[in-house]
Amino acid sequence: MNINFENEIHSWLEQQDKRTAIPPNTIVIPSSQELFFEAKLTEIHRQYQAARFFLCQVDNPDWDYWYKPFNNEVKDGICHVGFNGIFLETAILYYNIVVDLTWVLCYVSAEFAGYKKGKALQLDEINLIQDTKDIIREMEKLVSNPSFEDNPLNYLKAHCPEYAPAIDLVYDFWKGFADSEVRKLYNFIKHKGKPQYNELYQYTAKKFYSFHKGDQEYPTDANDVKLEISLYKTVELLKDYDDKVLFPYCDKLIGLLVSLVYKQS
Repeated sequence: MNINFENEIHSWLEQQDKRTAIPPNTIVIPSSQELFFEAKLTEIHRQYQAARFFLCQVDNPDWDYWYKPFNNEVKDGICHVGFNGIFLETAILYYNIVVDLTWVLCYVSAEFAGYKKGKALQLDEINLIQDTKDIIREMEKLVSNPSFEDNPLNYLKAHCPEYAPAIDLVYDFWKGFADSEVRKLYNFIKHKGKPQYNELYQYTAKKFYSFHKGDQEYPTDANDVKLEISLYKTVELLKDYDDKVLFPYCDKLIGLLVSLVYKQS
């Protein structure tokens, strides 16, 4: 395989130093809103990097790094599929983390008040580090699935109409993402089990025996009841989803939020 992504994510942070730089001969303390936005943007960037790193390991020919080869075609083939399955599943987890973090990024960019011990704290106040950490931890707890009726993004859209385009983008993306194969695989891996990869069958017998009654086959092996998928077709699906769907969504959302956060501050 040859995994080369169409877009680079580094541009999201290229302007961060300029945005957060303190001008010479001045004393400027960034607003909490700016700090929250940049913190979450950095987290998204790092988790997106992790997703791409693990997906690209499927394309890594340096197997000596991961295990000591057996110099046996069957044993090494089984190991290759096994490790590639781990890389793929880890990439799926990280891609879904990125999506979830985009909701948090949108929320902390628009919300102007957090809460500490039940007391409202305005983000334009100058707070101690621990106070500021407490605020963002409380804000993070409020973020939930965009499809939930009590999602705080509904509240923000009503009270911060300038953020409506960004919030609508989150909702529109979620409508397609919720039923996508990427999300379905994530939910299966996280909550239900581990896929069985079809590529293993070229190195092992599918099962030792089968039982038929008439033209009907009955399960005789654990693999009969597992979720079977093609590892390499799923890698291609994930790479294509990155290029065509996830990156354009993140890139547009970040662009909208940068202009709003630094226009407000």
